[in-house]
Amino acid sequence: MLERTIIALILIALVLIVAFAVRARTRRRVDQAVGTSLPPALAARLPGRGPAIVYFYGPHCADCRRQSAVLERLAADQGIAVARVDAASESALAGKFAIMTVPSTLLINAAGQVRAINLGFRPYDTLRAHVRELREATADVA
Repeated sequence: MLERTIIALILIALVLIVAFAVRARTRRRVDQAVGTSLPPALAARLPGRGPAIVYFYGPHCADCRRQSAVLERLAADQGIAVARVDAASESALAGKFAIMTVPSTLLINAAGQVRAINLGFRPYDTLRAHVRELREATADVA
């Protein structure tokens, strides 16, 4: 009985170690994408210059529907441009920004650079604060 408990604990520890290693690797890849410029094809989807959001979604994702509603409200209230990208059909683009989960959002500054990447659902207030920070950073530069 004691042997089975020890084996079970070892297996649980191994699973946790692998999970943390995968999460750390993903976070490093995301951090490397911050500060990069949008590819021209993606930048062309955003009208004008100014802060914007690139939204990676999946067509069958329940959280993506919730995130879409939040982004529609944000676009209406804050006048922010939102480019939608189907992460499954544009997997190379998702991979460039280390998008491994949907919904995910990239916060883009006026220069077309990625300033932050959010993996997973983000509520309205969080995204509104990101937009405010982007606008303040743009105002400080001007």
